[in-house]
Amino acid sequence: MELTERHKQAILKMFVDSVITAKTGDRNKLFSEFEETFMDCFENLYDDVDKALTENNASDEIIEEWSDYGKEKSECDNNLPVEFCPMVLEDEEEITQLLRRELDVLALPSDFMDTGTVREFSQTGYSFVVKNSGVIIGVMMAQKMLELGNDVIYINDFAVDGDFQGKGMGKQMLEHLKDIIREDCKCDAVQILLCTDRNRKAYDIYHKLGFSDQSSSAVYMHKYVGTGYSLRKLGLS
Repeated sequence: MELTERHKQAILKMFVDSVITAKTGDRNKLFSEFEETFMDCFENLYDDVDKALTENNASDEIIEEWSDYGKEKSECDNNLPVEFCPMVLEDEEEITQLLRRELDVLALPSDFMDTGTVREFSQTGYSFVVKNSGVIIGVMMAQKMLELGNDVIYINDFAVDGDFQGKGMGKQMLEHLKDIIREDCKCDAVQILLCTDRNRKAYDIYHKLGFSDQSSSAVYMHKYVGTGYSLRKLGLS
C-alpha cells in the first residue's frame, strides 16, 4: 500500500486519538491491529508512532505501553529462525529471482559472463544469503575494492524478501557483513559504500542503518566500521 506523507500523518493522528481515548485494557489490541494493517506503509512504524504520541501529549503510561509493545515485537522478529550462508553458485536461480522481484535487477548469468555474476560474488568472501526454512529470504552481494590506498567494501546488491521486510532483517544482514569485515580486514576502520536512488524506498532505510550521503548528486552512501585491529595487534581484544 503506497501512501503520501499527508495520508500517513492523518492515519497516525487518527490512531493516536483512538489510543488516547481507549481504556487501558483495550490499547494492546489497537496496537496489534494498527501494526498488522499499516506496518508496510511506514519506514519505521514504531518510531513514527512514538513520535506522534509524544507530539499529541499522550500520557507517559501510553507511551511506555507502546514502547514495550514495540520492543516485544522486535525481539520476536529478531528471533526468526534464519541462517546466514556463504553465497554459492547452486543458489543462482533463487538469488536471481529474489533480486528481480525486490530490486527489479537482473543478475548476470554465470554461464555466459565473468564479472557481476553470482559465481564472481560467491568468491569475494563478503557475499552471502539468508535462509528461512531452507528458502533464501535475503541476498548481500558485496566485494572489497581499493580506493586511495584504503580498503572499501562496496555493496552491489542488497535485498530482503518482501514478506520479511520491516522485521529488522536488513539490519541483521548489515551486522553480519560488519562481522565479516572485522574478521578479515587488518586496518582500524573500513568504509562500506553503496549506490542508490533518492526515490527508492531503500534510501531512507539506509539512513536509518547509519549510512550518509557521500555526494550531492549521485547518491553514494558510506559507513565506517571499526574493526578493532589495533586492539587485536596489542592482544587487548
